[in-house]
Amino acid sequence: MPLISARLPAAVRAALRPLLTHTYSRTGPPVEGADDAWGNPTTTDGTTVTGLPCVYLSSRRLLNTEAGNIVLDVPTLYVLHDDTLAVGDTVSSITDRDGRVLVASAVVDTFDPAAEAGASTVKIATLKSVVVVS
Repeated sequence: MPLISARLPAAVRAALRPLLTHTYSRTGPPVEGADDAWGNPTTTDGTTVTGLPCVYLSSRRLLNTEAGNIVLDVPTLYVLHDDTLAVGDTVSSITDRDGRVLVASAVVDTFDPAAEAGASTVKIATLKSVVVVS
């Protein structure tokens, strides 16, 4: 069985970087702070990072159910392998290279486990609660 070079994943990542033609902003989950005067915990928004490279696609998938076949549009975000995007993070201002906002906001629902295996080159996140700009 032939082995691949340890440099191959790095070369693939470098080749993929220019293909990530969209950008997005990522906000981490809210952070709990000290209790307020009534004893309720206060929360502040997580840190926001802007201008992160990505590719946004809405792919159609066929779902077979007892009621019949259903076609779903699944909003998907492709980001670099070392991006710290996590489940529950809010993504916003997904913008194409012409400056058009494609998605106003969404929440990361899951990651494709196959993309996380081995020397991954990208993370593939499915989104929920998507607010699309029309």
